[in-house]
Amino acid sequence: MCATRLLNAGMDITGIQKLLGHEMISTTMIYAKVQDATVEVAIARHSVASNASKPPLSDRPIAVDD
Repeated sequence: MCATRLLNAGMDITGIQKLLGHEMISTTMIYAKVQDATVEVAIARHSVASNASKPPLSDRPIAVDD
């Protein structure tokens, strides 16, 4: 339960692995269960960060014919 709470609070799985003293990450994953809401937040965070770091497609103005 502690591993699940830490994972869903945003702690990195490798940090949890070290905290629990596991040699294999697969062992840690037995104890750390990701909640759907946590996954949704991570996707949203990644999407916002990814879009913010992209340069504009062009810095040229668009010509408009009248």
